[in-house]
Amino acid sequence: MSLAMFGAIRPLLATRERREAMLGLTAAYMLVQLSSLPVALSLPTLSKYFDTSIDDAAWVVIVYLLVLGSLVLLAARLGDRLGHTRVFFIGIVTTTIGSILIAFSQELWQIVMWRGVTGIGSALIMGNSAAILAANFAPDERGRAFAIPIIGARFGTLTGLVVFSLFLNYLSWRFIFISFVPLGVLAIFAAVPMLRHKEQ
Repeated sequence: MSLAMFGAIRPLLATRERREAMLGLTAAYMLVQLSSLPVALSLPTLSKYFDTSIDDAAWVVIVYLLVLGSLVLLAARLGDRLGHTRVFFIGIVTTTIGSILIAFSQELWQIVMWRGVTGIGSALIMGNSAAILAANFAPDERGRAFAIPIIGARFGTLTGLVVFSLFLNYLSWRFIFISFVPLGVLAIFAAVPMLRHKEQ
């Protein structure tokens, strides 16, 4: 079973460009996924910390998902005009910077605002990732190729649920958003080589 799985994955990593694209896409998917569902764990803590209702704290999640969902099509269109890899890379940088600003926010409205910025970054990532994948893999490989970043995203969700719970219990809600930064930096370094790839 494991040999068959390795045999299915090996052709996807056969060239340098493919390996770079797969690493960049997987790291970015983990960053986006980590920024969505696991953050909901922090809502009760944020509500208590800022002495507000859980309904107000919920905007931390709502704004992110609203911006992400509403801007994906526009992000894809920007990729068509400016280059999918370039816009994808800008998305990673935007999400990482937004996470830094959230970690140092002093008011709930600041967190909500910067979460909107991270939503923009995530939309730029998600709106262009499929085009990048299609440019690097043949049609009969794309199903397998797309599965790898999805596995990375689910791993990001699982990791976030476990680690964020520890942060909330023993440290601070700020560590949740600080944890996005090293992953964002990793995704940036993983995506830099992709900028050399010829846009298709």
